[in-house]
Amino acid sequence: MITKMNKLSIAGIFIAGSLIYLFCLAYLQPKDPIVFGVHACYLLFLCLFACLILSKVRNKEIRILYSIVFGGILLRFIYSISTPFFVRAYDVAGHLQYIHYVQNNWLSIPEILRGWEFFQPPIYYWLASLFVLPAKLFGTNETVISGLKLFSFSISVGTLLLAMWIAKMIFDTKKDFWKVCVFISIFAVLPVVVYHTTRNSNDVMYFAVALLFFGYLWKWWTNCESKDLYLAFIFLGLGLITKG
Repeated sequence: MITKMNKLSIAGIFIAGSLIYLFCLAYLQPKDPIVFGVHACYLLFLCLFACLILSKVRNKEIRILYSIVFGGILLRFIYSISTPFFVRAYDVAGHLQYIHYVQNNWLSIPEILRGWEFFQPPIYYWLASLFVLPAKLFGTNETVISGLKLFSFSISVGTLLLAMWIAKMIFDTKKDFWKVCVFISIFAVLPVVVYHTTRNSNDVMYFAVALLFFGYLWKWWTNCESKDLYLAFIFLGLGLITKG
């Protein structure tokens, strides 16, 4: 079993390794040959970290579920470092223009006719611009793009974790364990979901918000607790100001 102290130690190891990885990337040019080695070292770190977590889990079913999730995360990381920002994406320039606008105008909402994507609701662009603000202040345009890829990667991993949460609510983990595995595996490897890992688009955030809305709506339907319904309505409203 993973005790509270073990959880803190494992979290500390992960945070420290991730900060070292990000620190190295911040001071290297994307085309620098050393970058490949940094990516490879962090990939090895993630694999060892996954093995460390799985070694602490004694329950066979939970170990299998964690393995699927870790596999999905590793797939997203490999896809992220091997896929350029503009590949399998659309309206990249329009979304970047929106983010640059809100960064340069104190998060103000632009006029619709001044940009290709300016008709979109602002919440994604606000969060993305805040996330990459350190990169804008202390880095280059390429650093900002790397920060946006990291932002999309983080949301994509969160989406996978939300899928596991929903699967455990919908299905009985003991009686329908194979259904839980199939459900999570679809979100782990389905190309249309993995593509979100590198996209600079409000679709990335909208998908996660939609899962949150569905999850709390399902939770309210089964438990009939008012707080779950209120949370579902909050995420429904958040979805409305995420994508037009």
